[in-house]
Amino acid sequence: SIVVPYGHVVGNEKWRGSEVAQRLQGKHKQIGRGKADQAKHSPLLARNVKNCWNMLYSVPDWSYICGKVRLIFEDGLGLVDFHLSNRTCILLISEADLVAGDEFKRRLVKFRNASSLKGIVIVEKTQISDQYYLGVQKLVVLELGMVLLPVANQGEASQLIIQLVREQSRDRGANPFVGRQRSQLAEPAVLQAVQHIPGVGKTKALLLLQHAGSIQRLCNTPVHELQQIVGQTVAQQIYTFLHS
Repeated sequence: SIVVPYGHVVGNEKWRGSEVAQRLQGKHKQIGRGKADQAKHSPLLARNVKNCWNMLYSVPDWSYICGKVRLIFEDGLGLVDFHLSNRTCILLISEADLVAGDEFKRRLVKFRNASSLKGIVIVEKTQISDQYYLGVQKLVVLELGMVLLPVANQGEASQLIIQLVREQSRDRGANPFVGRQRSQLAEPAVLQAVQHIPGVGKTKALLLLQHAGSIQRLCNTPVHELQQIVGQTVAQQIYTFLHS
């Protein structure tokens, strides 16, 4: 297994020279969230990533992300893109991966079936790749039960990785990705994913998950049971979405 010192990241050799690697090493201009216009230029980071981070970590201060980490490149990491610790890793799905086809899906499924690591999937959600995002969300969250965090570009991906490493280094015992069950880890992301089903908002999503108890059971819930919770029209939309 990979041993990663705190404050370090072990990166797959294929990312050497990439924007995300250079930003992790502090070779690009540092980015923080102290200025008002940063939310304007990075709305996805300001909205989606902040929400996901707060749910996963319950960290009150997301106001500043900058600096660098110790990045070590290694061959032989296999399916993993970045190791944050001996138990936590990142699988980064780029815009190019999404546009290229289904190879990234096979990689995710293979990782989930073969690895005992806590895998966090970071996906590059851009204007070009946005059309593929719902399918990725369904695969990662609903089918594989993994955490999915969308970012607008590789720069934002590096910021998120830095924050993950800093929290882990600051308090080893507070890392929520160590020692948690997969269902607990995925719960906030699952709730968010269910809300993206056509016709389902937060209230209906909570009712559905409360009724089913787990996302797997929700997928197996017959239409007539769904109708009792959300009505006939939405029930049919949910069933079609989950079984398409």
